[in-house]
Amino acid sequence: MAGGKVYFEHAGLPRVETTHFKQRPVGKPAPNGYQQVYITCLDTGKETLTFDGIGVGEERRAEREFYVTSEKAPFLWEGKYGTAERIRRLLLASLETGNPIRWC
Repeated sequence: MAGGKVYFEHAGLPRVETTHFKQRPVGKPAPNGYQQVYITCLDTGKETLTFDGIGVGEERRAEREFYVTSEKAPFLWEGKYGTAERIRRLLLASLETGNPIRWC
């Protein structure tokens, strides 16, 4: 992502940025599972070709429409990282008491 938009870059083609796009599969999947797709930017009208589309696991790529949103994760606005905060408190307690931490 760049500035709240996703971008597509393909060798020899200009970079395309968008917040609303549709993918359309092209032909059959390659032996390695990749399948080329046309990307149509519904907000700018630009089109490009990519080496693979968005899909779930090994399933065939399907024609799909995507909206891109950019939101901060809750821990970013709170300034706290749950797991890291717990580890920090554990390390401080170890230093204050002189007790070692034993990882299992």
